[in-house]
Amino acid sequence: MHNSTGFPAGRQPQPPPITTTIRYTCGHETTQKHLQSVKCPPCRDEAKRAKRLHRWGKDNEKERVGKNALYGRLPDGAAFAVVYNATRTVWSGHLTVGDITVTAEAAAVFKLLSKLDRLYRKAVGHVQ
Repeated sequence: MHNSTGFPAGRQPQPPPITTTIRYTCGHETTQKHLQSVKCPPCRDEAKRAKRLHRWGKDNEKERVGKNALYGRLPDGAAFAVVYNATRTVWSGHLTVGDITVTAEAAAVFKLLSKLDRLYRKAVGHVQ
């Protein structure tokens, strides 16, 4: 049985596909149909911001309860001293905190500082 539009009862005709092309100032083009399936830029930015905040919240929680909880700031007065040896292409240095001094070598400055931090924490019993 057909209705007055010529389609079977219960089915409505599909609208013709929208083929309007939109050209941005940069030269890229998209169709209006594509735009109907995505969020507007402000809503997209808000969704990204919410996702980022959610992710940061999880990371902060991990630092409070995970193994990183032991890696807070060094005590006041902590002093690093580093020297580069071009012949061996290695950084060496020491970290002094109060009466405790630890020494290490590494290929990069940040790795050296991280290694010295770890050694200090082992020396004071904060890390297994």
